[in-house]
Amino acid sequence: GGSLASAQYTIPQAHTSGASAPPATCVTGYSNTITITIAAQTGAGSDQANFITYFAGDTHLKSTGNGGYAAQNPPLDVVFCTSEGVGGTILPYEYVPSTYSATTGAGEWHVLTPNVSHTTTTAIYAFVGNASGTDHSSAATLWSNYLGVWHFGTSAILALTDSTGNNTATNHSAAAVAGEINGGSVYSSGSSWIDVGGTENPPTPAS
Repeated sequence: GGSLASAQYTIPQAHTSGASAPPATCVTGYSNTITITIAAQTGAGSDQANFITYFAGDTHLKSTGNGGYAAQNPPLDVVFCTSEGVGGTILPYEYVPSTYSATTGAGEWHVLTPNVSHTTTTAIYAFVGNASGTDHSSAATLWSNYLGVWHFGTSAILALTDSTGNNTATNHSAAAVAGEINGGSVYSSGSSWIDVGGTENPPTPAS
């Protein structure tokens, strides 16, 4: 048993600093870094551990042909780390397919942030700009404590892939529509639905 989760995460007052060439880091071969600043989560009352952060992209993530730093499309050369310098580690993250715009840098990424402070800002770092960079995303690790996660693609394409890998969804005449974050789904009363399947072996929540 358990509940299904959707990817509805926000970064209040999040912003990015200007991209700059990185020093020796947790990944090599990337031309630029972007600092992502998460506002203090004062309403939480305490720090939030293993917080899944939604990142909507930035103009620096436009393709190189559009004046940005992303050298690939889809942007496999965007990697998230705990630190800009030596000693940082790659954070588990997921890029949602088909959400990237090479002309604006917008997209949908979800990043496991180890700790988000409720008293001060928290920073994580995106590395971008590596034409030969490989995909470092790890959706199954990111969502390991969830029974199912469906992002529903974009307003034009209804995608039903479960990011946890636990379930196979079947569409019964539901249609794509704009959602809170990129795509959603719309149903005709009584005649359309999505069967999200199920798992007999739900993951054990982390302590």
